[in-house]
Amino acid sequence: MDEGAKKVERLQQTLMGTTYSDLFERLVPEKQAEITNQPDSQASLRKIVQSATAPMQARFLAAELLFGQPGFPTAEEAGALPVIYAWAIANQPTGNMWGLPGDDDGQAGTHVVRIGRPMIPALIPLFQDDRLLPYGGSIEATFANLTQVRIKDVAASLVTRILKQGPFPKQADKTARDAFIKDLEASTKN
Repeated sequence: MDEGAKKVERLQQTLMGTTYSDLFERLVPEKQAEITNQPDSQASLRKIVQSATAPMQARFLAAELLFGQPGFPTAEEAGALPVIYAWAIANQPTGNMWGLPGDDDGQAGTHVVRIGRPMIPALIPLFQDDRLLPYGGSIEATFANLTQVRIKDVAASLVTRILKQGPFPKQADKTARDAFIKDLEASTKN
């Protein structure tokens, strides 16, 4: 294994040993600086994003670290992002990074909207995911618990924002949200 591959492997292991919260939600993001200040970190992060064999968690965190960097994503990198972000919506321990459905998008949610229409085919299967998505904090957690925010709600809200199709019914009960999601799914097939 050459030195470049070893750097990528070490960085991938570092990413697997951290969390989204450690990188983006702490008041002093030391972990983020530790990663981004390494020599050639951007090149290594880009390789992780594009590696089909890298763990999805590492790919997601690498993509999040790269957003906002000049030239990210390239066309090739953009092609890898929908599957990474759809996986992340369904597999992260909290929903804070996505924002509240029908409200602000949160940092990762903003990136999904920025990726745009290529995200839609990856998000549509999540319309079947009824699992509750816990939120941390006070205001967001209270609202999410009261309305019982599910993975499908986050996915549908992001599709609504990408398509600019009116507001997601954030305060509606689950039955009304399910009807909205069903109509949204039908409209994406047309």
